Amino acid sequence: MYLSLRPFDRLSDLARLPEPEAARPRRNPVVVSISPVEMSHLAQRFPTAWRRDATGWDLVAVTGLTKTHDYWLPAPAPDGAVIAPLLLRTFPLTLLDDGANDNLPVLVDETALSLGAPTLSEEARAAREAEFDRRCIALWTFVNSRRALAPISAALDAAGAFRPWDLAFARDEAAYGIGGLHCVDWSYLGSEDHRRLVAEFGWIAANVLTMHRVSQHRMNTLLRDMADKT
Repeated sequence: MYLSLRPFDRLSDLARLPEPEAARPRRNPVVVSISPVEMSHLAQRFPTAWRRDATGWDLVAVTGLTKTHDYWLPAPAPDGAVIAPLLLRTFPLTLLDDGANDNLPVLVDETALSLGAPTLSEEARAAREAEFDRRCIALWTFVNSRRALAPISAALDAAGAFRPWDLAFARDEAAYGIGGLHCVDWSYLGSEDHRRLVAEFGWIAANVLTMHRVSQHRMNTLLRDMADKT
């Protein structure tokens, strides 16, 4: 999703930062990293899964099935709120968490900055500053939520709760799909290991598993949207 990340320079980059509704990745994301704090909202639209990365388990939303599938584009919920992963709503800004520091630099995708550097009026700059600060708060919330999830994911792994979830489909003689994903084996729910997990980690563990299971039903919507586009 990010093509050229570098530290954000508030002085020179603020005027070039696109408005949230105009900021779009140039490359269609197929999966997007998410955090527990947003799962209840995202489960209305996106399937969720886990995948391994260099540091452990990464919780993701499945936002498309091919490079051209743009199901990830933000959509309004019945209450008017936008349903989209937080990293898409804060794009092109992000944080890369090292898991230890509480002072992380804000990064920006250089390729997504608006061309040129227009001079902002004092009022417009103040509004842009406030929007930037809101995005930074959202990103830090994202990081903290994922840090709380890390030991839960490790416990699920240790209990053998994950099973491969390879999304492979064929339509009109064309194959498409995503490999490397895992979901929770539903035989784990209600087990002694599951009860110990909830006893140790509380509501966050219970909610993550509940929302993950609810979200699996959104795969039918993804497939239907894919069919409409082919």
